[in-house]
Amino acid sequence: MRAGGAIIALMTSLGVAGGATAALKPELLASLSEKVSGAEAAAPQVVQIGGVYVKVGTLFVPVVRNGKLRDKLAMRLTLEATSAETAVILEDNLPRIYDACMREMGLRPPEMPTDVTSVDIEALRKRLRTVAESVVGPGRIQSLLISGLIPVRS
Repeated sequence: MRAGGAIIALMTSLGVAGGATAALKPELLASLSEKVSGAEAAAPQVVQIGGVYVKVGTLFVPVVRNGKLRDKLAMRLTLEATSAETAVILEDNLPRIYDACMREMGLRPPEMPTDVTSVDIEALRKRLRTVAESVVGPGRIQSLLISGLIPVRS
């Protein structure tokens, strides 16, 4: 009998607690609706931290020394888009961007006077950005990043 009495006591207390929360509900709902409607009135502020990056892939670029093909460089290219909407355009055109960059490097390979460290990376970056912009249009690429510059021996 004791167990039955405990269950009845528990159910009674739950019923009382449930009734108390039901009695508070209209007031609670009114205060919440005021907070929500006040929050909807304020315009949301979207702050973009950092850039939106699109990976192009790894290019294998021939490198010329004294007019002769000497080595290849493997480099990873990443484009920084000017906005999230532009990043979608860049992603849609990745095969064309990659192809255009490969063609440019095949037609005019970078000069390497002594070793890998002597390649003018900044000039290479500018050339590849210009090529990428010729595919997607000007003003969509904030910067072109080159990482993982590794010599590949033939």
